[in-house]
Amino acid sequence: MQVSADEGALLTMLVRMLGAKYAVEVGVFTGYSSLCIARGLAEGGRLLACDTNAEWTAIGQEHGERAGVADRIDLRIAPALDTLRALPDEPHIDIAFIAADDRVDAVMLPVRDGVTLARKR
Repeated sequence: MQVSADEGALLTMLVRMLGAKYAVEVGVFTGYSSLCIARGLAEGGRLLACDTNAEWTAIGQEHGERAGVADRIDLRIAPALDTLRALPDEPHIDIAFIAADDRVDAVMLPVRDGVTLARKR
């Protein structure tokens, strides 16, 4: 449910290495991973963060303000499937932090409880 500091550092680094401008996160919890992704985004970048729990995500919003990245995070409190289906037919998503998907190749890295990297086929 919560990423560790080493996972967060890896997320930030991956986002920076990709030069990502548009990211999607499914499952925000308290928002630490959102902060890490937002920190790594290229100038003008945005994170679409999807979750259904306003209580837990409020913690992340507070920290996003303090970290100076709240303006990069577009939090949507709704089922992620509904939010993602409402996106344009061809959104350009540079990186996504999500669950399993048959449309990608994936590998699990042994960082803390595991980080899976996936690439669109």
